[in-house]
Amino acid sequence: MLHGQSAADCVTSIAGGVTAIDSCESAGSIITTFTDDLHLLTGKLVLDADLDTYLWSPSDDQIEMYQGTKLAARWTNNTAILYTNGIARLSIGNSSAGFSVPLFNSALILSLGTTVTTSHALSTGDTGVSGDFEVEGTAYLDSGLQYIAETTTPTPIDSFGAIYTKADNMLYFQDGAGSETMIGGAPLDSHSSLWFHTAGSTTTIGTEDLFTQVTAFQNTGAEDVHSNAVGDPVTDNDITIGAGAGGDYDLTLEASFRNDGGGAVDMVLTVGITLATPIAITSSTDATPIVVTTTVPHGLKNGDMVRISGHTTNTNANDDCIVDNVASTTFELNDLDFADIAGNSAGAGADGNVIIVFPGDVVAHRSVSNSALGSAGAHGSTTLAAGDIIEMYVANVSGTSNMFAVSTEFGVSRFRD
Repeated sequence: MLHGQSAADCVTSIAGGVTAIDSCESAGSIITTFTDDLHLLTGKLVLDADLDTYLWSPSDDQIEMYQGTKLAARWTNNTAILYTNGIARLSIGNSSAGFSVPLFNSALILSLGTTVTTSHALSTGDTGVSGDFEVEGTAYLDSGLQYIAETTTPTPIDSFGAIYTKADNMLYFQDGAGSETMIGGAPLDSHSSLWFHTAGSTTTIGTEDLFTQVTAFQNTGAEDVHSNAVGDPVTDNDITIGAGAGGDYDLTLEASFRNDGGGAVDMVLTVGITLATPIAITSSTDATPIVVTTTVPHGLKNGDMVRISGHTTNTNANDDCIVDNVASTTFELNDLDFADIAGNSAGAGADGNVIIVFPGDVVAHRSVSNSALGSAGAHGSTTLAAGDIIEMYVANVSGTSNMFAVSTEFGVSRFRD
C-alpha cells in the first residue's frame, strides 16, 4: 500500500486489467494475491527496496536479473547462466547432447550438506566436492590430475570396490568383502643383491654342522631407489628390508667354490633371515627329538632351518637345526645331518627365541672337492618383514675344512601382484 492511500486507492492504482486483488498493509509491506496472470509488458520488476535488484525480459525467450548495473543471471529456454560482477561463471544447460555444467574462468564447488574444505586453493577449472558424490554412468577425466588424500583402510561396502592411498605412499584396492590389495606406489619396487668375484676368498668354518656367515662381499647389485632393500657389502655383508617394504620375496644365491682341506666334504649354502621380530619359545620337551612350542604360530615348514638362542634349562635346543613334523606352534629339532637332537636331561625349558630362519627352499647342498672349483645355486621365495636382515651362510656337515670361493652372490626381489 502506498503511503497515504487507502486500500481502495491502492487497488485502483495498481490493478489495471487484473481480475481481483486482495491487499492489506502489514509492517510497511504490501501483501497481494492475484487471481489471474500478471502481465508486465514493459519496464522492470523491482525486487528490493533499494530499487537495484530487478528482473526484466529483453526478448521473448530470455529473462535477466540485474544487481545495480551488473548482470547477475540470465535464463533462456535451455540454459541458465550465473554471473559474478557481470562476468559469466557457471552455465547449466540441457540439450540433445545431455546435461552440461561448463565453467567460465573459475572453480566449481559442490557443497553437499556441508561446507567444502580443501588442503589447497582451487583455481580455474578445479572442482571441489564435499560429501558423497555418486556418478551413474561413465566418468571421463580428459586432462589434468586426480589427487587423492591419504587415508586409512576404510570400512568396506558390499558390492563396491574402493581405491585409496595411505601414509606409506602405496595405492590400494579393497573389494566389497574388505580384502585389501596393494596395486601401486613407490615402495612396490624392492630389490638388492651383494656379490664378489676375486682370485679367492676364504670363509673360516670352526664347527661342524653350524652355519657361518659369508662376509667377503665387495659390491652391491642394482637396488630400488626407495631404500626398500638396502645392501651393505662393507660392514655387515647383509641386506636390510626397509620400513613399509615387507611382502613376498624371491631369494637367490650362487657360488663358485671348493673346500680348502683334505678330501671331498658336504657343504650347505643358504641364506639366513635374522628376524626383526624373533619367534618366542614357550617350552621344549626333554625328549628325543626335542619338541619346541612357540607363543604364536611360527609359519615354518618341514625342511626349514632355524637358529635358536637364549633357551635355558633344555640348552641342547640352542643350535642350528632342521625343523620337522611342524604344527601351528610346535616343531621337532634335527641337526644339519637330519639326526634327532635329544634333550639334555634337564627338564623342559620355557624361554629363548628363534632368531634366524634359513628357508629350506633356498639351499644348495653338495659334495665339494678341495682340488677343483664347483658351482652351486638355489632359488626360493618367502615372506619378509620390515627390518628383517638377509645374509649368506655356509655350513660344513662332514668336517671343519673351510670354504674357498672365487665368486658368490645372493639377492632379494619382491613379487609384483
